[in-house]
Amino acid sequence: MKRLTSLAALLAASATLIAGCTQSYNGGLGFTDSLTSPLEVREYQKLKKEQATQLQSGRMTQKRAGRVDFGDSTIAPTDRGMIYNTASTSVDQLGMYGQIDASQSHSAISPMDAGGNASKITNTEEGGDFDPEINRSGQWMVYSSTRHRQTADIYKKRLGSASLIQLTNDPAEDRMPTFSPDGKLIAFSSNRSGNWDIYIMDSDGGPARQLTSSNDLDEIHPSFSPDGSKLVYCTFGGPSGQMEMVVIDINSPTTKRFIGYGTLPAWSPSDNTILFQRARERGTRWYSIWSVTLLENGNVTPPTELVSSANAAAITPNWSPDGKYIVFCTVIDPESDDYQRMTKADVWVMNADGSGRARVTAGPYAHQQPAWSADGSILFVSDRAGEEAKNIWSLRPDRALRLASPGNNNLNAPSVMVPTQ
Repeated sequence: MKRLTSLAALLAASATLIAGCTQSYNGGLGFTDSLTSPLEVREYQKLKKEQATQLQSGRMTQKRAGRVDFGDSTIAPTDRGMIYNTASTSVDQLGMYGQIDASQSHSAISPMDAGGNASKITNTEEGGDFDPEINRSGQWMVYSSTRHRQTADIYKKRLGSASLIQLTNDPAEDRMPTFSPDGKLIAFSSNRSGNWDIYIMDSDGGPARQLTSSNDLDEIHPSFSPDGSKLVYCTFGGPSGQMEMVVIDINSPTTKRFIGYGTLPAWSPSDNTILFQRARERGTRWYSIWSVTLLENGNVTPPTELVSSANAAAITPNWSPDGKYIVFCTVIDPESDDYQRMTKADVWVMNADGSGRARVTAGPYAHQQPAWSADGSILFVSDRAGEEAKNIWSLRPDRALRLASPGNNNLNAPSVMVPTQ
């Protein structure tokens, strides 16, 4: 039971909401978990006590409604966390590191949201639609939904059409679907066998084939290699007590290759680079975004950190269709958020090397789980219409990408262009 509770916390961290489970943005899966040592708990409690003392003294303030800090060198390492010194901070709307002006209103709407730029793709008033993924043609979207019952099923929808196709109808949870590069297969995660495993089925539906079957492990979030022959996914419950990333051959799934510690992996559509999120092992333990590359000789490159924020968790990275750009989410000061429902998150874009960061969404909404379509638009899950249910929206990031280009706001970052078909 404890193992499933921990996994539920991880699913919440990926912006999937599960009733009765708390959200976790730090990879520790909650301090009640037996895998967290007393030393780690004491270290974290000490950090929180120091922050509270600084806040009470008036020398520092929380960044709950301010900008995301991506590690400006003017901030001392001892000041990193949920707090910062506001006295000497002044940046443009989008600064050197994609920072947001702290004076900007928490309820302000991003200019990218204006003029009908954002459009609603799904429309459910009960449950929610989430886990969007677009095939390479940009014509079809696959996603998870609880619109018809408490547990999630997999649905497929042609973009621009009001109709939808229900692909799975199992009383268990079916989540995190992803298209194969040729669009003929869909891999997904399900707990229909008692714990979370990876399954695969035709993109038109039909019987699902179980690829993993570890009774003592939970395996989630599959992602296809560019040639469609392999899958990377993450697993929890092993001796390490950490989320581990594993690669399997679809035709020989029992042969597994461990490639490192991390969660929610996303394989590049153009090469063997894999994005993932991993938590720092001290302080807040919030997630940052990393990458590794699988080499032809079977080795894996050392992990590279692409996004790390002093005051926010960086989560759910995903690729543009050409593999040149990355879209991800930030949650400012996660511990100030609602523990049962994420209330504020934003979508960002950047180059594949971590440069040229620019924010795409703003306002008092939870914008989550972004996926980049072939036409250059970004799909994401949001409650922006003020509804209780979450739906999938689409937004063109062109304005944000232009703001991140040289000549705008004195940025010293490479130009970021919108991918086109």
